[in-house]
Amino acid sequence: MGLHNNQEEAIRIGTSSGTTFGEFAAEGPAAWHEPPALALDETGFIQRCSESCEKLFGYPSLDLARQHISRLFPQLSGHNLVMDGRFNPMIDFLCHCGHLFQTQNRQGDTFKSELNFVRIENDGQRSLRLIVRPFRGDPLPHASHR
Repeated sequence: MGLHNNQEEAIRIGTSSGTTFGEFAAEGPAAWHEPPALALDETGFIQRCSESCEKLFGYPSLDLARQHISRLFPQLSGHNLVMDGRFNPMIDFLCHCGHLFQTQNRQGDTFKSELNFVRIENDGQRSLRLIVRPFRGDPLPHASHR
């Protein structure tokens, strides 16, 4: 990823949705420094989420804890995230090819997002980190108070 000092020029960042640096930076400091992210266990239950995730979905972190990921991403309902000790190959394939997942916030508004899962192992404990990239083609649910 190349960064350029001329901020008047639209600089593409590494997303297949075509988001530009200027559009991403316009979302504010939280969007630039902290992408919406969730920590999950291997069964898909949310352990915690980032502040930008709270803002995106309209849920306080405590309300999301112990909820299944399908509350936010209905398409993941009924799918195992981890199978035979490996991340689900079909979900992995969809994430890598830029599939847009239906996303739902607390108010019931739906929009599309790209998802990136990262599998983490620490001291024998396994977990998943999910990074959410809302698709810029849909209006974001919080766009009304800009």
